[in-house]
Amino acid sequence: MNPTLLSSALALPLALALMVGCGGKQLADDSGATGTSSSDGGDGGTSGNTGDTGNTGTNTTGSTDAGASTTADPEAPVVTSVDAWCYAHKTGQVDYIWQVDLTYTDPQGDDTAQAYFNGMTVSQGGTVVAEYDLTCPDPGVCGGSFRQSLDQVVCAKASSYTIAVRVLDEDDNWSEPAETAGRNCPSSDPC
Repeated sequence: MNPTLLSSALALPLALALMVGCGGKQLADDSGATGTSSSDGGDGGTSGNTGDTGNTGTNTTGSTDAGASTTADPEAPVVTSVDAWCYAHKTGQVDYIWQVDLTYTDPQGDDTAQAYFNGMTVSQGGTVVAEYDLTCPDPGVCGGSFRQSLDQVVCAKASSYTIAVRVLDEDDNWSEPAETAGRNCPSSDPC
């Protein structure tokens, strides 16, 4: 079996288990919708993070779907919370993993999000450095993960990254982007 597919297959159950309990600060937009976003920047992490293994998600660099700005669509989903953190996954060789979790509502029903789409961008200093896919396994919940080595989105510099997410529903309505700063956590649990 392809090692990347095996890694991806094992990452989804881990990502689903981690999607509960993300916290942060309230977001507000012009429509009055609110949600949470963590942007405390973390502790800066440890230096020398150089894990060099594959990706637990799919890198789709070249597309700009997640960070694109659109006019608010009354039928589009609304991201209500987003959290992004990285951690050292210690099983055998140390891997540095990024986890991104979000919740959303959709006026057409929370079960209408597409299951898999390009909905995450990672920026540093205003420049997009990577894009990844998100999965939405349950109504109102999406997430994604990736290894730092894929695009050198380094855990030790977690607070220097901005992660933007958007949700796509089955009618091709995109939510407005929601952003959060990356954090460095001691484990796979959000800190």
